[in-house]
Amino acid sequence: MKKTFECDNNLPSLPLPTLEHTLERYLDSVRAVVDENDYNKTKQIVEQFAKGIGRDLHEQLKIRIETQRERNWLAKWWDEEIYFKWRLPIVPIMNMIGFNCLIEPKVDSQLERTCIHMHACAIVFQTIREERYPISYMGKHPLTMYQYKHYFNTCRIPHRECDELSTCFRTVSEDVKSPPTHVVVIHHGRLYTFDLYQFGKLLTPPEILQRLEDIMKRSETNPGLGIGALTALPRDDWADVRDHLCQMNERNRKNLQIIEQALAVYAFDNESTESLTELASISMLKNPQSRWFDRSMLFIVTRNGLIATNSDHSAYEGLIPLQIGDLIQHHIDSLEKITSWPILSTLYNEETVQELVFIHDDYVRASIERAITLFNRSTADIDLLVTSVHQCTKEDIKQYVHIHPDTFFQLCLQLAYFKIHKYKPAPTYETASTRKFFRGRTETLRTCTNEVLAWCRSMTNQQEQYSDKDRRQLFLLAAKRHQQLMSEASENQGCDRHLFGLSMIASLTGQPFELTNDPSWVESGGNGNFLLSTSCCGFSTTVGGTSAMCWNGYGVFYRIGNDATTFVVTAYRSCPDTDAQTLANSIKHTLIEVKTSFVKSNL
Repeated sequence: MKKTFECDNNLPSLPLPTLEHTLERYLDSVRAVVDENDYNKTKQIVEQFAKGIGRDLHEQLKIRIETQRERNWLAKWWDEEIYFKWRLPIVPIMNMIGFNCLIEPKVDSQLERTCIHMHACAIVFQTIREERYPISYMGKHPLTMYQYKHYFNTCRIPHRECDELSTCFRTVSEDVKSPPTHVVVIHHGRLYTFDLYQFGKLLTPPEILQRLEDIMKRSETNPGLGIGALTALPRDDWADVRDHLCQMNERNRKNLQIIEQALAVYAFDNESTESLTELASISMLKNPQSRWFDRSMLFIVTRNGLIATNSDHSAYEGLIPLQIGDLIQHHIDSLEKITSWPILSTLYNEETVQELVFIHDDYVRASIERAITLFNRSTADIDLLVTSVHQCTKEDIKQYVHIHPDTFFQLCLQLAYFKIHKYKPAPTYETASTRKFFRGRTETLRTCTNEVLAWCRSMTNQQEQYSDKDRRQLFLLAAKRHQQLMSEASENQGCDRHLFGLSMIASLTGQPFELTNDPSWVESGGNGNFLLSTSCCGFSTTVGGTSAMCWNGYGVFYRIGNDATTFVVTAYRSCPDTDAQTLANSIKHTLIEVKTSFVKSNL
């Protein structure tokens, strides 16, 4: 078996599309969401751009790639401009959440389940460190795995103007000496740490449980400072407070380093959750004083033993932590079958668990209070729902519809939105993976097409007579178009990343980027104005999500499993034009309706 990161340096460089292809795809996406008059105006603007400044920008970008010999011309710009230069709080707008849809709650199982989870985490940590984690493939093509190095020992560090991602994770081939193997536990606003290894051996779940019980005993009655809330501040403000803490006392600096370099960080909440919506809400919208939002992976554990995650998005794309989480769960399933562990060889010493106590002043306390206030104000505006549709599974789609399940969901989503928003189209962002290229991340798949709109109109138009055969044919044309665009986007042949690169050249050289002056730029989703921001979380038992991309839009994130299709919908309560519950109901109804129509046609 090949080592996890063996293929990375041999992957092809990220390609640059032709200017003609990019502008053609851009115009296609505009045509679907504006009227004929506006489209013709945009077409003229694009044609002038292609002959003039656009051609110059494209040639300058090509020269830059060639002279700097960049294997991924996009990576540094994308990391900095999209993530690290973001100055607003990263929560609840940017961070991602995730959770398993099938784990049942168990009364007062918080510590029992966490000790097994920590043990399983350490096993996966060692698996990736020894490069025994299997390489992902797209068909026969190996995918870049470098983002998997950001799951453990990784944290975003705030700086004025531009943050950084700091990781001390190393594979054995990179450094025989192990990265830090301690964990941090946050409860009641207090932070504790202990090492998962003793005398070179991984602690057993009962040994970890001893330490967790000690932490609960120490923290149960007296709430702590809640310093983790500072990670919910605007980034420049958090950078200032962090610098202040480090200057105040050397212990503060060391405490921050312990948190930022930990193998993993866990947050214990006092609430029990009974639904997936409640679990998602806890991970995205609650308890900032018992969080550390800068971590690439923060595990949040409820009183009744359900575990959700909150992740900084700069570290990786959402599918990475979900896939690693599935492997952790695989080990948990095996560990839970073990009925007895070796008798504890040494007496537990309370000194193995250290509390991280910060020296602070009025400025720090006021900053924490402000962070909590800002966070609560922002999260109060977010509506979030999780819905499972057991009448529509991956096997149903494959058996009756005979198209890729992701395509099926995306088409149904377009119809669901179309029906509740006065038959208007929604410029839509779907994540497409470009990981077959060196350090590739994503391209945007603009899924709102003329083909899907033709099908939506056939499904809702009562005046014109469409036969079932007509609707079926339009559906299959829309599906074919979606799959074509997904295939192109995975080759970095969409339009958004190339246009972003051209805009960066324009910014660096002081030239105008004329496309943004056209109203169709925003109407079609430009500048983060996609009314539907979506991503397929895969086909296992885990799902995740984040906030809607724009104020008058929705976030829709879904997994299509053997048991059900589960999706997360987010929207802003203050927007009078959107309603998460209404869209969720429409998606559920549409998935069942369209699947049923295919079932009947197969009878």
